[in-house]
Parts: sequence; structure tokens; C-alpha cells
Amino acid sequence: MLPPKLPSIFPQHPRCVFQLMKKQYERYTPEMVERITGIPQDQFLKAADLYTSVRKDGDMKKVSTIIYAVGWTQHSFGTQIIRTAAMLQLLMGNVGRAGGGVNALRGHSNIQGATDMAGIFDILPGYLKMPNPADVDLATFLKRTTLRCRSPIPGVVQLLVEHSEVHGLIPKAMYGAAATKDNDWAFHTCRRSIATTPG
Repeated sequence: MLPPKLPSIFPQHPRCVFQLMKKQYERYTPEMVERITGIPQDQFLKAADLYTSVRKDGDMKKVSTIIYAVGWTQHSFGTQIIRTAAMLQLLMGNVGRAGGGVNALRGHSNIQGATDMAGIFDILPGYLKMPNPADVDLATFLKRTTLRCRSPIPGVVQLLVEHSEVHGLIPKAMYGAAATKDNDWAFHTCRRSIATTPG
């Protein structure tokens, strides 16, 4: 559903948040942006035009999102960067609408889900490593991927998971009765699909 048409989308009171923000940021001309960041004016203006094109001629049918990754969050001022993105999205009318908002692509907000559902190319559910073409059988794969501790630290309790039983659960879920302990949980099927993947 589209937001209702308002006589003026931006409040005019001089002390409202929008007018205060406008005053604060009006000094950041394309020339100043280039001087501070090193980004050429034409590139900055191209990015700004692209970002605001969703509202060309007052069009409210489209929506855009800002997706950020670890690069934003690793700065000492990462919170300010993300808050700035949220303010931009609010000003553009891209919050509270399907497909809009500010979304973390990595980090604690969704990395757990991505790894649990194998949404990341190199990790199976349960943080298990993916087989690679050099893993000719399950034993080779387990030797490469199972955590080994060479010199235990006195007083530290160690927990080593027997990988083979855990690894068997994933092919069992995918291949059902065809995945058994006797056939290495159909490891050959998983390995074949990895080995034949282009790239």
C-alpha cells in the first residue's frame, strides 16, 4: 500500500528534525564531498542520481533498499554510517514498505540463518565445511576438516565433535534412505556435484 498523499512531505517548521538535518548537511556540496573523500564530483553525482531516481517526478510506486556488509560495521563510526543510511531511507520514503529499509547482508542480524540454511557457498548447515574435489572419500574429507588439537592446554576442557555422524545428517536429509553409514552417507554424490560445478 502506498503512503497517503500529503500536502508537503517535508515538515516546514525550522526546528523540526528534517529542517535541522537540511541545515546541517547543506554545507556538504559535491565539491566538499570530493575534497573530503576523494570521490570525483561526477561519480558522487551519478551515485546520488541513481539512488534518488526511484523518486523521479514524485513517483511513489518504486522502493529501494540499502544493503550493507561488514565494511560498514568494522569502523569505529559504523553505527553512524548505518544511522545515516536509515535517515536517507526515511527521507526517501523507503522504510516500512516491502523491499525497502536498511538491511545487513552479514553480521549478527542474519549470518546465523545464512549458515544454518547453507546460504553461504562454502559452509554446510552446522558450520561444516564443503567437500572439495581433492576429498576423494568421506575419510579424506573428515581428515581435512575435523579439528585436531596437538598440544592441549592444561586446565582447558576440550570438546571434539565426531564429524562423521554429524556430517551424515545432511545427506540423510537430502537423499533419504540412499544415504547410509555403509556408503559414507552418499558422500560420493555430494563430492561429484562439487567436482563438476564450473569455476
